[in-house]
Amino acid sequence: MEFNLNLMKERLKEAFGDDTQIVIGKRINSSQANVSKMLSGTQEPTIETIYNIAQKYNVSVDWLLGLSDVKKRISSVQTYGDVLKAFVSLGEMGIIWPFPNSMISVDGRNTELPEVTSFGVNDEILHSLLYEWRCMAQSPKDIYDMWMEKRIEEYSSIPYIPWNDEVRELYYEFRDPAGVSIDVLKAFYAAYTERLAGNDTV
Repeated sequence: MEFNLNLMKERLKEAFGDDTQIVIGKRINSSQANVSKMLSGTQEPTIETIYNIAQKYNVSVDWLLGLSDVKKRISSVQTYGDVLKAFVSLGEMGIIWPFPNSMISVDGRNTELPEVTSFGVNDEILHSLLYEWRCMAQSPKDIYDMWMEKRIEEYSSIPYIPWNDEVRELYYEFRDPAGVSIDVLKAFYAAYTERLAGNDTV
């Protein structure tokens, strides 16, 4: 199969979505000028750049190069919806459940086994999502299923932001004590993106 540069250009544009060239450059560790050349086809991306694009934009290398029509990487966490689905999957398998301090030991009986009291989550957005999941899990199945479908659809549109102290401070500007709504999260992500595009450190 012959390499198709035009196809790769189109797939790069599709992968990047609405991100500006400055934001793209910061995400993939490249300059805005190199991103511009890459998108215009005057410069082919390096192997490192292709790897970074695949990692940051949740696309497969084969898809970028035109070797496959399967766009997404397998087992990749890219959005808050992906994170929620991962937690729910682990919960359905009986591996975890967001009830900290509710277990005495691994099997609930053998006190010689190590205690399992909680799992740590630094991200306060995820804290709120997991609390809501815990509450909704007590609802009738049809209501729970509707909630889950809606939440995953909503939160799959918001890219996941790795959590650190700077991100936490920015989030506090938008935090609502009543919980995380999709509108709050969209406003927070827009501010994060704007600050990133404005060359501020986040």
